[in-house]
Amino acid sequence: MRKNPGTTLPHGWFSDIAIATKPKPSENLVELIDIRRGTNSSLSYSRGNCAPAVTVPHGFNFGIPITDADDISWTYKYHVNNHSDNTTPLQALAISHTATNWGSERNVLHIMPTADVEKGAFGRKERELSFRHRGEEARPYHYCVSLPHHIDAEMTSTDHVVAMRFTLPETGGLILDQYDSHGSLVFNTDNPTFQISGYNDSKFGDNPSAPRMFFAISCNHPITSVHEGAIPERSNVSAAISFKGIGPVVIRIATSFISLEQAVHSLELEMPPEVTFDDVVMRSKHLWEEKLGLVNISGASLERRVSFASGMYRMFMYPNNAAENAGTVEWPHWVYADVSDPRDWRHGNDRTGCEVRQGRSYVNNGFWDTYRTIWPAYCLFEPDAAAQLLDGFVDHYRASGWIDRWCAPGPTGGMVGSSADIVIANAMISGVDLIDAESAYDAALRDATTISHRSQVGRFDNDHAVFRGYVSTATEEGLSWSLEDCLNDFGIAQASRWMLDHIDEHDPRRGEYAANSVYFRNRAMTYAQMFNSDVDFFMGRTESGDFRSSPQNFDPRVWGGDYTETNAWGMAFSVPFDGEGLAALYGGRDGLEKKLDAYFSTPETAHFVGTYNRVIHEMLEARDIRMGMFGLSNQPAHHIAYMYAFTGAPYKTQAIVRDSLRRLFLGSSIGQGYPGDEDNGEMSAWYVFSSIGLYPLTPASGEMLITSPSMPQSTIAFPNGVKTTILAHDWTEDNVYIQDVRVNGKTWDSLSIPITLIRKGITIEIDLGPEPGDWGTTKNSAAYSLTEHGKMPVAVKDMTSPADAMDRALLSSEGSVWSDSSSLGHAPQPNAALLFDDSFDAGLKLCPSDCVSYEFDNRRSIALYTVSLGESSVSLQKAQPDGPSEGGVRTSFGWAIEVSDDGSSWTTIDEQHSPAYPWDEQTRAFLISEPKAARFARFRVVGEHELDVRQLEYFEG
Repeated sequence: MRKNPGTTLPHGWFSDIAIATKPKPSENLVELIDIRRGTNSSLSYSRGNCAPAVTVPHGFNFGIPITDADDISWTYKYHVNNHSDNTTPLQALAISHTATNWGSERNVLHIMPTADVEKGAFGRKERELSFRHRGEEARPYHYCVSLPHHIDAEMTSTDHVVAMRFTLPETGGLILDQYDSHGSLVFNTDNPTFQISGYNDSKFGDNPSAPRMFFAISCNHPITSVHEGAIPERSNVSAAISFKGIGPVVIRIATSFISLEQAVHSLELEMPPEVTFDDVVMRSKHLWEEKLGLVNISGASLERRVSFASGMYRMFMYPNNAAENAGTVEWPHWVYADVSDPRDWRHGNDRTGCEVRQGRSYVNNGFWDTYRTIWPAYCLFEPDAAAQLLDGFVDHYRASGWIDRWCAPGPTGGMVGSSADIVIANAMISGVDLIDAESAYDAALRDATTISHRSQVGRFDNDHAVFRGYVSTATEEGLSWSLEDCLNDFGIAQASRWMLDHIDEHDPRRGEYAANSVYFRNRAMTYAQMFNSDVDFFMGRTESGDFRSSPQNFDPRVWGGDYTETNAWGMAFSVPFDGEGLAALYGGRDGLEKKLDAYFSTPETAHFVGTYNRVIHEMLEARDIRMGMFGLSNQPAHHIAYMYAFTGAPYKTQAIVRDSLRRLFLGSSIGQGYPGDEDNGEMSAWYVFSSIGLYPLTPASGEMLITSPSMPQSTIAFPNGVKTTILAHDWTEDNVYIQDVRVNGKTWDSLSIPITLIRKGITIEIDLGPEPGDWGTTKNSAAYSLTEHGKMPVAVKDMTSPADAMDRALLSSEGSVWSDSSSLGHAPQPNAALLFDDSFDAGLKLCPSDCVSYEFDNRRSIALYTVSLGESSVSLQKAQPDGPSEGGVRTSFGWAIEVSDDGSSWTTIDEQHSPAYPWDEQTRAFLISEPKAARFARFRVVGEHELDVRQLEYFEG
């Protein structure tokens, strides 16, 4: 296309133009999946950033085609590396374990067909063969590509075995390679079970949790020649081989993170010689049909059906099984190589140096990315499978003491928030029968109440944020950490109530669960202190409590700083658990509606790069959506359109969501399909939920929000045989507004519907029209919210104050020693104010009968208090000189909480003896059963142990 002087004309390219009879699309959704969807992406711009994986649901391995074998992140580029004739290079079929293109690939094996095995030049560029995308079949159960020289290359997969089939010319063969030289390759061509073996240590960057992978390869034809070291720069891991025999060459590649022996065992279990390549294709296809059969759709366009089917594939592609069957098919014995606590493992040539644990483990999941939609999807559609998946991550806690924030395959430390906490809570409230609910709860509790000394796990700034109620600007993206902490604390409050309701009345933890339900609900409400009413935005606070910016210096369009992968606009609605409270901050429902309207009309320009110091791809994608600041391309925005549920104008949600589904998920046929990164199924789950007319706006609320479906009918077919059908009457592209809703024939006025009701098997009828209706507009129609309509969000504050503690706190016993864990460099002096300074850094070693009193500004009634200890209860008992017991009686530690009006006559209102502190540096809450108003409160040590006390807090009811 030529360019006229003074004008700019559109330019670009067309791919694979052909004239042919248009085939009738399949009615089977599985056959509409295109695994290349989302691969037309790059570091600088995302339409999904997906890997085209051949796998089974939650598979141990992926098989992927490779167009750029030098790149361990963006390995399949839909068109970026195309030749001048617009053909695409294929450089390998590969074993992959990628969790995301953004730096998690590991343990990569390359297999590449060649037309002339004697050619002698097998480098990545030299061996590549060109193809056109119309010559590919790209399904999750079968990948096939037609190559020059009459070569066909195919892949299919079981859980632990990737099978490849090649049609080769007589002079042809295969090239074996790895991403780098960190591995081995061994030939034993006379072995009848497997002829090739080795190990692979390749990984992106310096990922300490990437284990060694062992592999065994079996070939269906005898190997006639082996050219080891075929690629000089990777001589120890490369070879060119040829075969004798008639028919296609089939290789079966079994992998293990435990041992070569286990890889061979998996090969024999999952694909013995009598199981053919085509058998595996059909078995894998059936597994995907089961998953896609969980949600059936009717009346949708072909483009939407492709998007829906491909989205369901991405949803169940992750997380990935990490366990291996050391037993039999009939009697499985699951074991796995534990990578939850990375260290310098000493691997052998044929066995891992990792601890091998019993049970199931799952990996490859970023909880910040996935908590909003994909985990609610697992919990709704397939609750028993959700229990198994989640327990696979709880086993990380049982093994190492923590659940990873971002697991790939061990803790990588990415993103903000300990978001597994809200995932666990949502599973409980959604009715998932958790395998080990107590351990799951404790994993969340540890995140919220202890200090992590590993940056990859736990929460940042817990040594101060637990007491201040926020993560300060001293921590990068502290505002985002603060709001995520509040959401997760809301989840723990919900989980605490669930645990209380589901345990025996004599369970020793009843008091703990009751206290935590109150305590964490209050912590969740501290989000309000991050709201700066002078600018009407959430803003970071400094350690001293000041807002980061003055109104004059604040620009909500600027990215970074306080905000993770967004700006102040993107975090202006990040409290989906308290929509009514948020509305109150903006001046009421009308104020929230106006704020949302401004959000959807203020253009994102990608000019205000802020602390990123460059344009990042999320900025460009948000700009190109052309819906104001609405960055649906990234997770922080995924709930925002649904926040109109708290404005009395839910019709605006309906219009925005339907428009988003219509415009932003197109381009499947050219490797596009998503408006931004599709992370571990999260954006796909957004699409699936929004398409059927349900959305999990508030995880752990037990509800789904109802919205306008993008198709006439969908049916959720639960694994137990129960079905729930959603019918959209008068559905057209223009009829986007809900006029009325009926459930089982009865009028339904609420914007939300309980998950328990959906699971019973119901019919939801939604009447649609071209103009906004009044359905769901009353205050009684609103969705779940912590704060009641019309009230301000309020967190009860600690009645002690660091500023006043020097004058109000008193240590009334001599001989105490200041425990200084911050190494301040000056002589420590016992000072009771240390226990009220909102910091875990230092405290007091208190002996039995030592007391710390605090004088309030007037008579106060303590309803709840917290005690933060430096040592766990286990450590305390082990620390005793005479051991944990004397004469068979366990020694105790504890305290009494006493109150007084005159500071001399004290009344005990609570006493604790050997309360459970499972971890060092933990904060615990305790309820007062009968609060009593008084001017003074006193903490008195009882029992036989000295206590390393770091902080005390007192809260009114």
